[in-house]
Amino acid sequence: MLTTLLASLALAGTTDGRLSNTVRPTSQTVRLTLDPRDTRYHGSVTIELEVLEKTTSFTLHAEDLSEIGAVRVGGKKPVAAEHAVDGPFLTVTLAKPLKPGRATLDIEFENDLQTNIAGLYKTAEKDAYIVTQFEADDARTAFPCFDEPSYKIPWTIELTTPTDLVTLSNMPEATATQRAGRTIHTFATSPPMSSYLVALVVGPFDAVPVEGTSVPSTVWVPKGTAPLAAEIAAQVPVHMGFLVDWFGSPLPYPKLDFAIVPEFAYGGMENVGLVVLTDGMLVSPTAMTPQDRGTVAEVVAHEIAHMWFGDLVTMAWWDDLWLNESFASWMGLKARAAAFPDNPGRYSYVRRAFRAMSADGRATMRPVRTVVDPANVYNTTNGLAYPKGQAVLGATEQWIGEEAFRKGIRSYMDAHRFGNATAADLFAALSDASGEDIGALLVPYLDRPGAPLLTFERTATGFHVRQQRYVKLGSAIEDDAVWPVPLVVRTPAGVQRFLIEGREADIALDAPWMLPMADGVGYHVWTFADPAELDALVAVAGELSEAEQIALVQDIAALTGGGALDLGRQLELFGTLAGTVSVPAQRSILGELGSVEDLVDTDLEAPFAAYLRAAWGDRLEEVGLHPTDADTPQRVALREGLVYWLGEHGEHAAVLGLWDEAARAFLSDPASVSASIAGPAMRSYARKQDAAFQDRMWALARDADDPRIQAIYVMAAASVEGEAERARALDWALAEERTVDETFETMGSVFEDADRHGDEALAWLTTSYDTLKAKLPPQALPHLVGVGAAGCDPERFARAKAFFLAPEHAVPGSERVAKEVEERVNACVERRATHGPTVKAFLEGYR
Repeated sequence: MLTTLLASLALAGTTDGRLSNTVRPTSQTVRLTLDPRDTRYHGSVTIELEVLEKTTSFTLHAEDLSEIGAVRVGGKKPVAAEHAVDGPFLTVTLAKPLKPGRATLDIEFENDLQTNIAGLYKTAEKDAYIVTQFEADDARTAFPCFDEPSYKIPWTIELTTPTDLVTLSNMPEATATQRAGRTIHTFATSPPMSSYLVALVVGPFDAVPVEGTSVPSTVWVPKGTAPLAAEIAAQVPVHMGFLVDWFGSPLPYPKLDFAIVPEFAYGGMENVGLVVLTDGMLVSPTAMTPQDRGTVAEVVAHEIAHMWFGDLVTMAWWDDLWLNESFASWMGLKARAAAFPDNPGRYSYVRRAFRAMSADGRATMRPVRTVVDPANVYNTTNGLAYPKGQAVLGATEQWIGEEAFRKGIRSYMDAHRFGNATAADLFAALSDASGEDIGALLVPYLDRPGAPLLTFERTATGFHVRQQRYVKLGSAIEDDAVWPVPLVVRTPAGVQRFLIEGREADIALDAPWMLPMADGVGYHVWTFADPAELDALVAVAGELSEAEQIALVQDIAALTGGGALDLGRQLELFGTLAGTVSVPAQRSILGELGSVEDLVDTDLEAPFAAYLRAAWGDRLEEVGLHPTDADTPQRVALREGLVYWLGEHGEHAAVLGLWDEAARAFLSDPASVSASIAGPAMRSYARKQDAAFQDRMWALARDADDPRIQAIYVMAAASVEGEAERARALDWALAEERTVDETFETMGSVFEDADRHGDEALAWLTTSYDTLKAKLPPQALPHLVGVGAAGCDPERFARAKAFFLAPEHAVPGSERVAKEVEERVNACVERRATHGPTVKAFLEGYR
């Protein structure tokens, strides 16, 4: 019978790895009995089906469920059915065929609670919590279901949990019945939603009320941490109100809770009615920095925006993930800027666009809309869906105007409310609203990798423009693609618009200088045939807006990254700009110092430190080491950047003194020092400590209630420099009681310097692989090859590749990640060969 059932999989189960439409779910009820103090749970599901064609078998998803019990199919009188499991698929077979119409599927099951922060898992904190993280396709590991986004159905969740614990799900609670120390919570039936958006949390949460929202909303936090959620609770109504107004429609769901959990793989997850956030979002009001406030704003707004883009209207398949993430990322920054116009992160869209173009300049980069393997969804989607999609949406809004853009989005939402949609649906709505062919504009950016590099050569009437693909130094790409570039340029007279559609074009422009990215919006790198044009632009940088100054800084860095400028020239240009541009642009210049530091060998450390003191010491003196009444959010953020670089790499005596003072104060009273200072100060202080210091840090981490303070203790323990102490830290990180966050934090600190500790990292990863594989979330495993091959050593990469791609170690996604890592390693080697001599020559002047 088992052989027959498995054979039926090919006939009635899947099509190209996806479920067939022999039957479709119309609604599902999930019943689970859960206790965070247990290691197992049990439950049942009832799925109402629409049978579309006569069949004796059908397939749904159920992966890694340890025990599937009774399976029954039928109408008023369900009958027992045979079942077989093959990988993620559960095939149900009946003795008599189902006829087209309605049917009911009932399944009972038991399973282990996961411990690797995926699926339905329990945390490893002192007080255990149960949490779900189902995106992309882990709902099937928690209970049987039709686990693809196009199956969008109403859900009813019934959870039996200990009465002393808080239990939440997507919808408001409908009934609660107590029985023998347990409570049966039945939640209201949801509107149609995809399985990856089903959510629940169970644990000893404290409630932080949220006032002023259009639907009931509460922030739920780990026991004892309520004071740390004040900023989140204050910002939820601000961003909810902004988004309700922007979309022109109420929040689509009857409530919106935020659950802050001790262990979570991401910043946040947009589950319908129950957003889950990492406890890294919790910040003491006394330690809150402007950057912290901006991060809370962006994450909260991003997740609320998903209630419309992603939840109300869901992509039909994962190749259109960008429909969810690009828009939420774009909207998160828009809401952040509206709420906090002076926040230091309001121009993040510029930096993110250039970082995306840097990644897009690699040969291994895939399109935003790429083929997604149903057997490996997470590792075959593309992370550029966030920043690249955000950038092209911003360019589209700039090109067609804010009102037409919003009109198109509202029309798209109305047309696909509580349903699924594709990119073509969005293009059609925006085209109707604007009169422009938006598909023709966006498809080339979404369906193939790469970004355009525009070269401008002055002519008698303006500029001749040549287009080619931007390619990072060290990447071998032969690509003759061209893109339609909506070019909006800034000149002394204002803004002019051009659409560059071919490989070459001429634009009429009478101006002494021009910036080819007005408002810092766009997805293209630019350069000038005559270097004097760039010098002229740098000379008038003070006349540009803050966003445009950042775009100029980032473009210069991109040209260096592509080999069009040498790094010494970049440092000269940045030196000129630093004295004329705004604080946000100065922060961007500081952000690019990593490209220099990466080329500084031991012999150049002292000249590099002298350069930093000469270039930025006076600016630090102006800003001051300590907060003042004159501080603005931007000034505070600049101080943080200056203190980091001058302390970590500049050997600045005053900063090192500040760090020593801050570390001692933190050890006495952690709340007295902001995390932005305490983190680097404690790492600097820890380098000179010993094993006894490590033990003290781990004890303090165990007892800390504030997640940020806890993380600082963990990283300080891992920063002790002795070889024996580093080994102790790694042993500590592997212990079963360590959280995944603690493991990652320790690895990041111990292996931060790839040149010095790369071989040590690889040796530890290979000997600890089995433990790590059981501990870490599945999506992290393919990236271990990058941890083991970090830096510029091709031989070390070869060893890492041989280990992680061996059949006994490889996981889905390993081969693709290895190709990306190989390209990065080879590019690093070429970059050092190309830019190393110019940096050395530049820094020699500071000996």
